[in-house]
Amino acid sequence: MWYSPSFPVPTNLVHLLISSEPLTKPLPPSASSPHPLLVPSDSLSTKATTPVQIAAVEAISTLFAAATNPVVLIDALTERFGAEGLAMELVDKTGMMVFVSPMGKSTVDERHPRFGGVYIGNVTEPSVLELVNKSDLVIDIGPLKVHALPSDQPDLAFR
Repeated sequence: MWYSPSFPVPTNLVHLLISSEPLTKPLPPSASSPHPLLVPSDSLSTKATTPVQIAAVEAISTLFAAATNPVVLIDALTERFGAEGLAMELVDKTGMMVFVSPMGKSTVDERHPRFGGVYIGNVTEPSVLELVNKSDLVIDIGPLKVHALPSDQPDLAFR
C-alpha cells in the first residue's frame, strides 16, 4: 500500500527484508535501448535515413563549416539514449573541445585530450567559461531542458 495520511509509514520499515529479485530483470526497452531517432554514423547513407535526419545533418554541417571555434556540450540525455559513443566519435573526428553539463558529467572520460571541463552557465569555473564563451558554435548533445517558460530561466541559465 502506498503512503497516505491515513496510512502512515511505519518507523521500523528499515528492518523489513525485501526481495532483490526485481533487480535481476532487465529494464524495459524504452529505458535500455537507444532512442528511435538515433542515427548510427555508419547508416547515414542508407535508405533508413529519413529526410528530417538528412536535413538536420545538412543544417549542422553548414553551421560547422562556417564556425571557427566550435565546441560540443554533452548533457544528461546523451547517455540516456545511448549516444555517448557517437558524441565522442564526433569529438574525435572533428577535434572539437568537449564540455559536459553537471548531469552529463559521467558521459565523458575527463582524461580525454579534448575534455574542457564542466559547463554550468555563468557559474562555471572562469577558465572553462572563457573557453565556451569564445566558441562560435555550441553543438548541444542530449540537452535536458527543464524550464517550461522563458520566465522560469534563472540568471545562471546556459547561454
